[in-house]
Amino acid sequence: MNTHSASSAPTADLALWMIDLLTADDRLGRLIREYAASQRTYVAAQPDLVARRLVEASIAVAEQLQQLVAQPAAADLCRCVTVAVFFTWHIDSHVRHEFLGPEDYRRFIETQANPDATLLSHLSTDPIVFPAIHSWMIPRNQIQGMDGARTLRAIQAPGPPPLVIFALPLRLLRSSVVRVRPPLAVDAIPKANRLYSRFGLPENRTELIDADVPSSVIGGIEWRP
Repeated sequence: MNTHSASSAPTADLALWMIDLLTADDRLGRLIREYAASQRTYVAAQPDLVARRLVEASIAVAEQLQQLVAQPAAADLCRCVTVAVFFTWHIDSHVRHEFLGPEDYRRFIETQANPDATLLSHLSTDPIVFPAIHSWMIPRNQIQGMDGARTLRAIQAPGPPPLVIFALPLRLLRSSVVRVRPPLAVDAIPKANRLYSRFGLPENRTELIDADVPSSVIGGIEWRP
């Protein structure tokens, strides 16, 4: 009798997805792809262990890639997040405590005469604005002039709108430690980004990823309904 099916099935599915993603990305080195394939044997009995191993291996390879192939940014970049993400991870804790939650905060921002300035004033003073696994960015001109819903389709993200857009101007990026590269399967594994495709974004849009991104490169914030 399988007494663990209810709890282990989701983790087993996650582990198999990780294995399939890593082994299919032929831009990765042979060692990580073979290591991922070798873990398939253990999924049924130890899915949690397999998932943990693959996350750890992916992070290690991503760090190596960052050292070997990342390059200085060549254009203004931006990162798009939902209100819930901005509220949970990016605003100052003192501001957060003034609201009941993300929806309450969204309603407040929608009443502001200058929501962009309000969002920027609420930003946390944490020196790292995006940890490495959340540093997915796109050249700003590739989503310029879009509303929130169209932006989500362009970057293949779940949403919902409205969005908060972090602007990272080239003038600040040039004098920073930011170095970018196209994401690979190893970058999707730690955050279980199942929307990731090794074929990239539609219409030749460019995804880029960095190590930890410092808050010093934030040149502004845009509210995008």
